Amino acid sequence: MLAGCAQSPGPVQEINLSGFQPAFQEGYRAGCSSATGGMNKDEKRYKTDSQYALGWNDGYDICKRKKP
Repeated sequence: MLAGCAQSPGPVQEINLSGFQPAFQEGYRAGCSSATGGMNKDEKRYKTDSQYALGWNDGYDICKRKKP
């Protein structure tokens, strides 16, 4: 479902996030960053913004699998 190229650096660049809500995209990038040793999730937003949470979970899971 997610394929192509995005405009972001890092592991997310392999994923086309266009068409997804901005909150999902931000969550995805944060989750991917968390999976690869970068920033942690925004706990408050994760608990209150379902699109951010969905994106974070997807980003974390996908990037965790790609981590060497």
